[in-house]
Amino acid sequence: DLWHQCRRNHRNHGSTHLEELPHSWTAAVIGDCNSDGEFNIADIVTLQKWLLAVPDVKLKDWQSVDLCKDGRIDSFDLGMMRRMLISK
Repeated sequence: DLWHQCRRNHRNHGSTHLEELPHSWTAAVIGDCNSDGEFNIADIVTLQKWLLAVPDVKLKDWQSVDLCKDGRIDSFDLGMMRRMLISK
């Protein structure tokens, strides 16, 4: 399925192009990749695990994580999430 295809691409290339993911998913809260309605440390942990390709870790809201607006989900977005949490 599409999700597994994107995960394989992520493992092989270190990031995933957002255009490869379903466009029907929408962002509710910036940085809220686990879709619990708020941005907190749990979102950072989720993204970090996803970037490390930990099995069964999914980004429920990938659009909220592309903070660099470069069409990729990568460590730069993780760094921006960390800065957002610290300044919160």
